[in-house]
Amino acid sequence: MMLLILVSAALSQGSSISGPVDKNALIFDENNVIKVAQANLTVAGLNRSYPFGAIAIYNDNQTISGTFQGPSWMAGAMIRVSLARLRASEFLKMPKNNSKNGGNGSQIRLNSTGGAHFSLPGAASGAYLISIVDVLNLTTLYLSPVLVTKGDLSISSPSDLNAEGMTRIRVKASEGNETKIFGGIMMPKKEYDTACLSIGANGTTKDLLATVTLGNRSLQIKNISINSSQLMMSALAILPADSALAYQESKEPEAELVFLTDEPLEKGEYMLTCAIYSSRRGLLGLEQREMEVV
Repeated sequence: MMLLILVSAALSQGSSISGPVDKNALIFDENNVIKVAQANLTVAGLNRSYPFGAIAIYNDNQTISGTFQGPSWMAGAMIRVSLARLRASEFLKMPKNNSKNGGNGSQIRLNSTGGAHFSLPGAASGAYLISIVDVLNLTTLYLSPVLVTKGDLSISSPSDLNAEGMTRIRVKASEGNETKIFGGIMMPKKEYDTACLSIGANGTTKDLLATVTLGNRSLQIKNISINSSQLMMSALAILPADSALAYQESKEPEAELVFLTDEPLEKGEYMLTCAIYSSRRGLLGLEQREMEVV
């Protein structure tokens, strides 16, 4: 009976979509996201790239929910929303996963506009991959990374900053008494919006590779590890002019990050991204904020 319903829906609405949908087709309910203007996940086994517009940040065991909006002519189709660890093995076996009728995750029917709200159980801290598959023709419609952190991070700073050669930002962790790395990167929004992020696996390594490109400079991260000072220092090589980076090691729940620049910052919009990392427990918090330098 279910098969007949799916076939009827497909016939009445036309054939199902056969490739990746728009990068903004998935909107997470969680407001804490890392915006990425140009980003994609590359799956070697499917020979396709899947664009995404943001990385959602959830807390440990927090319900992961959002809304998927496909083309209107997909109204009535059935999709499967799944969550898996962000590993090279998941990318490489994805074609086999899609061949399984039904599979894991949550199955939802799209409404009359081709959209649907979904809700998945929370997960332990770590990096994950959310996938949306058209159940009828087993096509992967959307892929996006999701980060689950141990706790929250709060940024205490004025909404407007003065264009001086030193900027002070206070960052606080919601938990953790162990030694932690507090880090942050601030760069002009116009530069940030040109950044390109690519994540994928090619079958020749057990690790995922992430490449961040800014202008003619690039940084490659193996296994998507967040290795505090090593990653922060590597980022210095590709930061554009009028950017700043700061990090501090502390056992305290709060730290002051001091961003130093050779010249006063140019007036305009900036993107501030801060993170707190523990070598023992991983990522304790991550947040991004737009700032105005006046």
